[in-house]
Amino acid sequence: MHSLMIEGMAAADLSTSLIRLTGEPERAASLHGILGEYCHSCRNILNSIRLCLYLLQKGAKSPSESWAALEGDYKALERLVDRLQLIYKPMVLTTVRMPLALLIEGRRLDWTERMAARGRHLEIIPPDESAVGDYDPVRLEQGLDAFVDWRTGAGPVGQSARLRWWAGEGQFHIDWEETDTGWRASTELNEEQFETLALPFLARVIAAHGGSLDLSVRQGFHVSMRWPLDVPTS
Repeated sequence: MHSLMIEGMAAADLSTSLIRLTGEPERAASLHGILGEYCHSCRNILNSIRLCLYLLQKGAKSPSESWAALEGDYKALERLVDRLQLIYKPMVLTTVRMPLALLIEGRRLDWTERMAARGRHLEIIPPDESAVGDYDPVRLEQGLDAFVDWRTGAGPVGQSARLRWWAGEGQFHIDWEETDTGWRASTELNEEQFETLALPFLARVIAAHGGSLDLSVRQGFHVSMRWPLDVPTS
């Protein structure tokens, strides 16, 4: 059983429930049985919508902002269904033993540019010593990308964030911290702030590595992740 701590969160019921589910394989399997057919039907509908959008845009005399808005809404809905499926379906990892810096430093420029475009600053702090261990670079990158993209839009303009990572006590550690975000009171949390499912998706990826994710919103916003340097084969 993977541990999980959610401190100071009273709302965001869907995401909270899904995060807790990542540490309970039996319940995740039950949800797979319940939602599998539903999500499959959603995918079929989304494919039809995508075809309709393509045909309508092809027949339009000129592009407009409304077309771009529709395309954006469609992609957001498609991403939501994809993440929901990734959360409850069994996740098979392809782990590689290598420095975690290869992933994080490889994403540094994109993450900092995303934050800067929203008027925010991201400080990425590497460890003093190389952190080497097992992880699935594709899944972990997907999870961290989703998380950073969510936090870029969810945090207030002008607010800084800090990302640190290191290896210690036989584990990888990744910390994301934002202070004075206006989230001091748990009553301020609402489902809209969690609607992308980025956090439960990241929690699912970390749990698949045999790790855990802790979240605190009592004094700012703080997410702490850890998983073993030696990840057993899925």
